[in-house]
Amino acid sequence: MLVDGKPITDVHLNLLLKIVRGCQADEFANCFEQQQFPKVKMGPAEQKIKEKFWQDIEQGCNSRGLLNPAVATKVAA
Repeated sequence: MLVDGKPITDVHLNLLLKIVRGCQADEFANCFEQQQFPKVKMGPAEQKIKEKFWQDIEQGCNSRGLLNPAVATKVAA
């Protein structure tokens, strides 16, 4: 469902799963927001997509309706 070759490929999904399995939820969210990587071992194919990885993941998830825009919550006074 996620892998269709544009923009998310098998390599994208494999790297995403490595990242998700290797860190906590807050660390993953931080990496996603800052478009950085936690310490994970990357193969040659993963190194090739590293520069546009987070953009491709965000685009793919947005096109499938998996990400919602952040909405500021009002604090009850």
